[in-house]
Amino acid sequence: MSFIRDLRVKYHQYKFNNAVKTVRVNRASVNFAAAKTVGLLFDATDLDRRQRVLKFADELKKQGKKISLLGFLQLREDTENFAFPHFNLKDLDWGFGPGKSIEVQGFTQQNFDVLINLSLTETIPLEYIAAISKAKFRVGPSVKNPECYEMMIDVSQSNSLEAYIKQVLLYLGKMNQPASA
Repeated sequence: MSFIRDLRVKYHQYKFNNAVKTVRVNRASVNFAAAKTVGLLFDATDLDRRQRVLKFADELKKQGKKISLLGFLQLREDTENFAFPHFNLKDLDWGFGPGKSIEVQGFTQQNFDVLINLSLTETIPLEYIAAISKAKFRVGPSVKNPECYEMMIDVSQSNSLEAYIKQVLLYLGKMNQPASA
């Protein structure tokens, strides 16, 4: 079984490298206070984390930001009763890529000012989506593929989504700040 998984991961890396080469986006650092559109990627499998992400999305909406969500459910069952676009294990291709999911295609084509991956672990389909996203600035957990994000945050010290969100907001808040006199 391990041999097959290793083969699938190698195939994924090959597809990932080719996909990243075709993406043409002018990446730039973004002042988060001025950002108008934010994409939130997240693992929606756990109810508590899902609720925290939805709460965070509401907080950003109150700040006047347009929010788009895309959740990944690590389940094989069909799931329809969610208040956000999502995909699951059935939607993945042989190389663990998100395949041709309509939700994924729509999300990756949006020109976000900032894309934030709120997954605390390396999640192959979410990394792939972040890597091919048309977002100007992408934030996520520290991963092996540096092509995924302009800013990676080390989450090894804390496995708390709350702490991770605070770190993301702290660092994004410091970007492109006018120099003090």
